[in-house]
Formats: sequence, C-alpha cells, structure tokens
Amino acid sequence: MNEEQITDGNDEANTDESGESTIKKHRSPNYPYIGLEVAIERVSELQKVAGVHPLRVTTAWETWDYKKGAGNQIVAALDAYELISVESGIAENRQIKLTLEARKILDNSSERDELLKAAVLSPLLHKEIWEYFNGDLPPNDKVISEYLKYQRNFNPAYVDKFIEQFRSSLAFANVTKSDKTQTNGVSESDSTQENIGAINANKGGIMDSGNKMTQTIVLPTDKIFKASIEVCANGTLDVIFAGNMNGLTVSLLKDIYEIKERYEPKTLQPEKVESVVESNRQLLVSGGR
Repeated sequence: MNEEQITDGNDEANTDESGESTIKKHRSPNYPYIGLEVAIERVSELQKVAGVHPLRVTTAWETWDYKKGAGNQIVAALDAYELISVESGIAENRQIKLTLEARKILDNSSERDELLKAAVLSPLLHKEIWEYFNGDLPPNDKVISEYLKYQRNFNPAYVDKFIEQFRSSLAFANVTKSDKTQTNGVSESDSTQENIGAINANKGGIMDSGNKMTQTIVLPTDKIFKASIEVCANGTLDVIFAGNMNGLTVSLLKDIYEIKERYEPKTLQPEKVESVVESNRQLLVSGGR
C-alpha cells in the first residue's frame, strides 16, 4: 500500500528473575492506524466489492492486500471513524458493512462536509485532544506532544507521527476551531440542547437564558417519592420512586448515597436518608405544587 501507517510497538528489552529476556511494550491509548483520507480510500474499495451489503472481514483484508494483523488495525480504524459497522460474528467470522455516513461521503452528498468533520472527531483520542485544546490546536507540536506523553501516557516513539497524521486528517476534513465536537454530523452542544428541549417539553421544565432549569418537574399526584442528592458544586441528583415507600426502597437509597460518598465525601450520610425522604414526601405526593 502507498500510505504509511503508525505501528505502536516500542518494545523495551528486560530480563526476568531467571535472567531470561522478556519484552515489555509501552502501549499508547487507542488511536486510528491510518488517517481519515486513507480511511475513505479503504471504504471506497470495500464499496466496489460489496456495495451496501455486509462482507466478511477476511474478504476486506484480501481487498486491501493486508494480512490479519494490519487488516484488523485497518478495520478498527474504519470503525473508530464510524465508517463501518460490525454486523455479526467474531474474530475472522465478522461481517462488516459500510455505514450510511460512509456511503453519503463516498456519494458526495450535500452532507459530506459535516460528515467528514464528524468522522475525524469520532475516535476517542481525537475527540479528547480537540476538547482539551478547545478546538484551537497549538501551532507548535511540542505542546501537543507533551500533553500526549505526560497526560495520556503516549508512546514517545510514535507521538510525532501520530500528531502529523492527526493534523493531516483535520485538514482533510477542513475542521477549524469554530467547529464543535461532532457526532454523526450534529455537534454535541446542539444535540445536548435538543435533548434538554425535548425533556422540558415533555416534563414541563423551564429553561432560563443561562440554560439552567428554573422549575422542577411537575410530578403526578399519586404515590411519588423523591430524594435529592447534592452533586458536585451546584447541582442535585433526584432519585424518584413510584409506588409505596418501604424498607427495600430506603435500603436502595442508602446504597446510592454510599456510592456518592466515595466520590464526594461531603455528601449527605446514609443514616439521614429517612429524614430526607420524609421532608420531600408531602411536596411530592401533592405533585410538586
């Protein structure tokens, strides 16, 4: 193949207690084996073989003239970019198929530009880097390299090549600092706001200009009980039960508080659950009014 892939195999020689040599590998976080432009070429080749139909993963390897190891890494990269999906099977019996997004990209649909942006920011490490630098990558690769090596434990032997590939993929997709992290062509911020709007429309909540809930959910007037748990610095987690409050319910609430206690030691102690539930009981039975 004419492209250059990144192979993360920085093996370090060591010896065990018997004096026998061993191999210790420094593995980087998962990242695509190939850049986005090459990934589009690979799915194009699959489309010529199978069209919209699933094909066996071994057939994909043969199509690309790859052996099992490299072939699997290509498949994983296409999956990371959300250009293929695994339809069924495991190992060499897997059936893979082009996603709708991949087909639209290959067909040069009107959504192609946004779908390319979504694809390049789909791999987890790509997304993490983009969000860490707030969509404005430093001009100097050294800053990105230090983040990857010291905060993400990236293998130093491959970090420069990865950054080069990442920048190339962003350029191919024409991603700029004004673009949000994308998921299937819709920015996460837009998706979140749509979900919040849907929740409010169904539940009667009201959002202020700062996108914060200013009115609690209006609850039914039958047996509904709620316990509010303080979360982080300025929010609450509302645990809502429908039906009769009994010993099992209170026990479950205690478990929830204990889990929360592990992460935020200053949260309400489990032994106070009963008083919290009782203090909310009258409000909730009346439907929150």
